[in-house]
Amino acid sequence: MIDHRIVDTGTDPIGNARRMMNGMNHDILVATGYSRHLAREFFNCPILTEIKAFAQGAAYFYPECQTVIDIGGQDCKVIRIDNGRVEDFEMNDRCAAGTGKFLEVMAHTLGYPIDKFGMAALAAADSVNINSMCTVFA
Repeated sequence: MIDHRIVDTGTDPIGNARRMMNGMNHDILVATGYSRHLAREFFNCPILTEIKAFAQGAAYFYPECQTVIDIGGQDCKVIRIDNGRVEDFEMNDRCAAGTGKFLEVMAHTLGYPIDKFGMAALAAADSVNINSMCTVFA
C-alpha cells in the first residue's frame, strides 16, 4: 500500500471522492466496497471486492492472520483466509445498515476513541450479544 485516505461519504460521495483523490496518483488506485463500480466509472480504475481486499491487506500487514471480522456500515462479514486467499466467508442475512456507524456513535457516547473501543469491549467481564438485525430495530 502506498497511500490511503478514509472519509465519510456524506451527501456528495462523488465530490468527496474527487476531493479525497486530489494529489493522489490515479495510476495506483483500486476501488473496493459497495460503490466500487461507481468509482470505476468516475476514476477509470480497477475494482476489487472488499472481501478480497481484506484478505490481501490482512496477509500483507499480518502474514499469520487467518480470520478477518468486518463490522461495516452496511453488513457484517467474517472471512477465513489462507496466505491472502479467501477460503470462506459468511455475511449476515438481514439488514445491518448503520452497524458500523452505530458502534462509532456508541463509542463516542461512552467517551471512547473508536480505536480504543474494541479493546475496552474485550476487557469487559461479561459480554452482550449483538445480533445481525438492523440497528434501527435492534
